[in-house]
Amino acid sequence: GTDAAGFAAYKDLLRKVLTRPLNLKRANIFTLNYDTLVEQAADAEGVVAVDGFVGSVRRTFRPESYDHDLYFPAETTEGRVHRLDRVLHLYKLHGSVTWTAEEPSWENPYGIRAHAEEMPDDQPVLIYPAPAKWGEALGMPYAELLRRFAAAVVRPQSVLFVIGYGFGDEHIRAIVRQALAIPSFTLVIVDPNPQSDFVDQLKKQSDRRVWIFSGS
Repeated sequence: GTDAAGFAAYKDLLRKVLTRPLNLKRANIFTLNYDTLVEQAADAEGVVAVDGFVGSVRRTFRPESYDHDLYFPAETTEGRVHRLDRVLHLYKLHGSVTWTAEEPSWENPYGIRAHAEEMPDDQPVLIYPAPAKWGEALGMPYAELLRRFAAAVVRPQSVLFVIGYGFGDEHIRAIVRQALAIPSFTLVIVDPNPQSDFVDQLKKQSDRRVWIFSGS
């Protein structure tokens, strides 16, 4: 269960994200949370969350699915197809309470499976704490999801909104620093009371591409 106000905020966020014009690339949501609040809000709003898993009964990790898209035919047989508007991409960078590991196989190359519900306490789940040292070898799907996050923010004209995150992970800070080397990148931080040294350092840069919304 989720509290009503918090759940309404998630649904409101998704509605706002989906106002993005359809001629632009799909919006990406990158989360470090393990919970399923984004997925629950997507279900409630009738939104398709492309999350890197494929399958109906057995959902397995197939990251190439992030490169697929959803269209529907036009009114006439000769007309062009149209993109479905209620679609976003979801990347759970630190794993999920609904993911479990199994032996890799032809049907499940990475050995990662997603379940419809949170797993019981006695079932090991796949969540990925930050590596002890930045640069350690990272397993799948962690490394693949981080790679896709890095690729998304270094595309020209990218805007990264950071909401409710304190920049506690060095691997995330490194990717943001990398993105700030791209002249057309914009960073928007929303935090009522920023405590992070990283945000302090950003303020000192006096970079017009960095927007920080704080206070009440």
